[in-house]
Amino acid sequence: MTALPTLTDGVIALRPWALDDAADLTREIQDADVVRWLNITLPYTTDDARLFIAAADERWQERGGAHFAITSPATGAFLGYLGALDAERRMSVVEIVYWVAAPARGNGVATAALKLVLPWIQEEIAPERIELGMVAGNDASARVAERNGFVLREIVPDAATLDGGAADERIYEFGLLTTDD
Repeated sequence: MTALPTLTDGVIALRPWALDDAADLTREIQDADVVRWLNITLPYTTDDARLFIAAADERWQERGGAHFAITSPATGAFLGYLGALDAERRMSVVEIVYWVAAPARGNGVATAALKLVLPWIQEEIAPERIELGMVAGNDASARVAERNGFVLREIVPDAATLDGGAADERIYEFGLLTTDD
């Protein structure tokens, strides 16, 4: 099995996690917007971050997911996270998850990261389907998905958690073809 590559467009890079990223990951996971939209349980400690990072390569080797740190190739600054996760056995369906660190939001980081990873997923993993699920109301993530060719496939009532309660989940699919029958 090959190592997870570094992908770059010169503006952002998607690279494998390194143990040196634990402090950045821990700090950004504390952000209220990350916690809210991804339903992360706090406290999230540096030890939690180290465990996640240590397991990331193993998950790729087992085809359980590709976990990338989003960084600036020019400065090395940590910008966020993008994961291509095994939604069904052996990655026949890949679910993409992403978040952007607070200082980098509003600068097109998520749009660029998704654009960068999609051809790699199609070539390297070759899933039957690529999905993106998000809590209804996360309009910024919906715009990122739509800019990258994702189409809303369905809304699943009460399938997600938002602010401690049940919320609808939007399921987007990449390249979904629609017809007017």
